[in-house]
Amino acid sequence: TREEALRWRVQVEVLKQGSKVEAFRKAFQEPEKDSWTRVQAARALGKIGSEKAVAVLDAASKDPARDISTRVQAASALGKIGSKKAEAALENVLTDPAADSWVLVQAADVLREIGSKAVFAKAVRALNRVLKRAATDTLTWVQAAE
Repeated sequence: TREEALRWRVQVEVLKQGSKVEAFRKAFQEPEKDSWTRVQAARALGKIGSEKAVAVLDAASKDPARDISTRVQAASALGKIGSKKAEAALENVLTDPAADSWVLVQAADVLREIGSKAVFAKAVRALNRVLKRAATDTLTWVQAAE
């Protein structure tokens, strides 16, 4: 299966590099890797829970060149790491006006679980922004169809 193939490739990288985090980071960052591989690498980085992965996951969650599934999984992985640094990265997603709606929703959901009341208030504001954006897009679409 694809999952077994990924595990095998990662195990080879671990042997080459001597570090699980570095092997997954490398698999996650390589541009020639397909979306599925990057999503699985992001999941693995979240499960490992190392602070070393925060910077690469943070950058990926905000990178419009990445596919949406990779960005959403990067946000989810930051939540699994759960450190203050990871929480701060997710909070930055909430205040980014260019952030994709799916990534905002994922960041808000993760922060709802790990954050304080003040962070939850930021998450609610971000979700309101997503809803307003969706309503505006829908209205524009309906008007164009008329």
